[in-house]
Amino acid sequence: MDNKKLATFSIAVFVVSVLVFATTLYLVFFRAPAPSDSSPKKIDTYKYDLGDFSTNIGSSGRYFKGKIVIETTNKKTPKLIEQNVEPIRDYILSVLISQDVKTMMSESGIENIKKDITKKVSEIIGTNDISNVYFTDYIIQ
Repeated sequence: MDNKKLATFSIAVFVVSVLVFATTLYLVFFRAPAPSDSSPKKIDTYKYDLGDFSTNIGSSGRYFKGKIVIETTNKKTPKLIEQNVEPIRDYILSVLISQDVKTMMSESGIENIKKDITKKVSEIIGTNDISNVYFTDYIIQ
């Protein structure tokens, strides 16, 4: 009788092992992965076109002509920019005039100008919602 119990117990353990193995295979190979929270979510952005800028570059005798667009993550920020467009444009012109041609022709120089503009526009409008500054036209003659 002991052998009969041992055989029944062995069969039960074998069946449970097969079920665990089959479940593991299913979960590893056939089940679709759960959506990951770490995947980047699309953030809505809003843009404000500051228009055309034309100015001399320092005392070099060279000339800058371009268009600048500010991107923000807050729907209300473009309205704040519009209400403060004169001091913002004035600051950007003063930044452009104070540059030298080498700076304005280098990628790192342009990135520094963008950072300066982002920082000052944020100060002027009183928010930190500026996500990027784009030069959509950029001509130096």
